[in-house]
Amino acid sequence: MDFREVGIYLIKCFFLMAPLGLANMVPVLFKKTFKFLGGPVDRGRTMGGKPLFGKTKTWRGLIVAIIFGEVAWLLLYWWSGYDGFNNFVFFDVRELPIYLGFLLGAGAIIGDLIESFIKRRLSRESSSRWFPWDNIDYLIGGFIVYLIFVSAPWHAYVFTLLVGLALHVLFNLLGYALKIKKEWW
Repeated sequence: MDFREVGIYLIKCFFLMAPLGLANMVPVLFKKTFKFLGGPVDRGRTMGGKPLFGKTKTWRGLIVAIIFGEVAWLLLYWWSGYDGFNNFVFFDVRELPIYLGFLLGAGAIIGDLIESFIKRRLSRESSSRWFPWDNIDYLIGGFIVYLIFVSAPWHAYVFTLLVGLALHVLFNLLGYALKIKKEWW
């Protein structure tokens, strides 16, 4: 593979990850808006004396993630109308349902919820770090949705998972530097 092919492969992985990454990142930006949706998804319910997901997993985050998964998908759909765009994705976006972004956003946030559920069962505190699962849960959830609709090569999912892990760590550092996050990790 030459340098150009590697660059195109990286772009393809970026576009594979884009709806999932946006769905995962955006909820924190809406933390102080839509207060009426700020209640926990689990509504305070417990299992074995432990919360199902925790108080930081809110309806606002769930809804915003699903909406922005679709926003990213619509951007890909729009860009796919330009000549040559399909050279930069693993699949023809226009052959897929227009609502796939909603499902990808839901997959990303459900992956996050499942990871939180497991953390609670392991007696880990809400918002505590659990490397690498905190960093890739959204990708795993979204990839499951992708696998139902598209056939990207298996190595694209593995590579995107690794790139997603690295980007998540970098965005955590950026969030800490901008005082959006309390810890750098």
